[in-house]
Amino acid sequence: MTEWMTPGAEVAILGSSHGKPYGSITRTTIKTVGKRDIVLDNGDRFNRARPIEHPGGQWSTATSELMAADDPRVAAMRKANAIQNRKVAARNLADDLARVIRDEDWPRAKELAGDLAEALARMDAQQ
Repeated sequence: MTEWMTPGAEVAILGSSHGKPYGSITRTTIKTVGKRDIVLDNGDRFNRARPIEHPGGQWSTATSELMAADDPRVAAMRKANAIQNRKVAARNLADDLARVIRDEDWPRAKELAGDLAEALARMDAQQ
């Protein structure tokens, strides 16, 4: 048993799919540690020997992995989530810009072009 697998310990469940570096982060605490299972305060259970599961079935690429809340992979996923959110925001701005250009709304297009340039500069600075 790993030292962080104790009742009351803060843990994180990282959920991802298709090997992507971003996904969900659920923070909770360990309620009990049994002979086979770790039971969490949120009701989830993980096998002590293998704290990773495939909730979508054997053919699913989705995974949920239990780890200590201070594990470096939690911080890495938090950073990857922030990068992904910025990418989505930039794509949305680009879609909006394409729409207003198609509608020939030039003042709005100039405004969105400036917003998109700022979003891309922020992304470039953080990578």
